[in-house]
Amino acid sequence: MANEHNNGGVSIVIPAYREEHNIEAAIDSAVGAAAAVTPDYEIIVIDDGSPDKTGEFARLKAGANPKIRVAANAVNCGFGYSFARGVKMAVKDYITVFPGDNDMSAQSLKELIAGRGGADLIITYMRKTDKRSLLRLMLSRMFVA
Repeated sequence: MANEHNNGGVSIVIPAYREEHNIEAAIDSAVGAAAAVTPDYEIIVIDDGSPDKTGEFARLKAGANPKIRVAANAVNCGFGYSFARGVKMAVKDYITVFPGDNDMSAQSLKELIAGRGGADLIITYMRKTDKRSLLRLMLSRMFVA
């Protein structure tokens, strides 16, 4: 998966709301994927005003790893706002998002990070085709080679 154009660090933004049962695994997945590809990464967790222990668990992870930073919205502002806040905090050359519910595979994130520098844009897509409707599957086949 090595790519001669893989230069520049990556910031991984993890927006999270009410994810106390998933946030630690999401952070571990993101760290594992990033560290497997590059030493130049950071994880930015945005606790989106969670009423549970999402932020507390994220801060525990950050306390154990200097590559992890955590910010908290005072109230729930939504995914877009939280992602934008993480982007503003990012200091690396490349920025991507990883879900706080850990619903993206670490392997997909690893492949995404490994592809940086080799294209103008790299985006994720859903591989869980069993969760797609028949119409969605047919449309995907028509437009994705």
